[in-house]
Amino acid sequence: MIKPGDYIGGIFINDKGYYLLKDKVTKIVSTKKATKVYSKKFYPFDLEDLEENTREMEEANGYILTRETFKLTEPIERQCNMWIEWANKHPDKVEGV
Repeated sequence: MIKPGDYIGGIFINDKGYYLLKDKVTKIVSTKKATKVYSKKFYPFDLEDLEENTREMEEANGYILTRETFKLTEPIERQCNMWIEWANKHPDKVEGV
């Protein structure tokens, strides 16, 4: 469950390589249509999408999500940082990004 104060993040790429963008959840707002998660660096996300992306990252076996946002738990953040280091050293081996 994602709550205010948790960190969310995602792996993105720019001209310098892959990097982890992370930010703290500032608020969660529920409406009749959806529940949105807010932070200062990301646009509002649907809570269900964030939770699904987080589940995928926790269960990932041999792949990692890029250009998607998820909750940054310690194991997921460690996994992201290891992958970013590898991907920036071996950009020719990165597939499906």
